[in-house]
Amino acid sequence: MRIASIDIGTNTTLLLIADVDLITGNLTPIHHEQRFPRIGKDVDEKKQIQLSAFERTRAILSDYQ
Repeated sequence: MRIASIDIGTNTTLLLIADVDLITGNLTPIHHEQRFPRIGKDVDEKKQIQLSAFERTRAILSDYQ
């Protein structure tokens, strides 16, 4: 069975695609990507996520799709 996982963090957006052995539960990664939309940039100062960070993340998720 093939699965995918996306991890959206403060600075990175990660993608992992892996095959799962349903008997053992072992994962075999077949694709991994790491991109840097920097969602957390200026959040401490401005107390909000910048629109440009949302746009960068949206574009990354679109590419991942």
